[in-house]
Amino acid sequence: MDDEKRNNNELTLLGDLWRNQSATVYGYSYKSNEMISPHPASSYAAVTIFAQVVNEAYSENCSNRLSGRDLARRFLNRTFYPRTGGLWIDGNGDRITKLVLRQLNTVTSAFHVTLLQLMVY
Repeated sequence: MDDEKRNNNELTLLGDLWRNQSATVYGYSYKSNEMISPHPASSYAAVTIFAQVVNEAYSENCSNRLSGRDLARRFLNRTFYPRTGGLWIDGNGDRITKLVLRQLNTVTSAFHVTLLQLMVY
């Protein structure tokens, strides 16, 4: 199974979990055709990435004293792979994601990729 299919399966499972939690914990049921807000996925990714960086820092630093500067440095110029999909954080701390721009061909009624920006690894 390639990475894109694996990510789609992960997102489907997470989406089902979030829909269920939304209904049981918060009393809000999504309509069948309603998209889930992107906020849970981005929050989930942020917490997962933060936990990964903190765990790495503690495993490398036996004194258990971490500076904010060291912690921040560990986020830069690297790719993370939370269950919501891969993302790259550049040297400035900007999140760089895969971007695909598709354009509708009105003759064939099919979308064609017109611009593709891949993440830098």
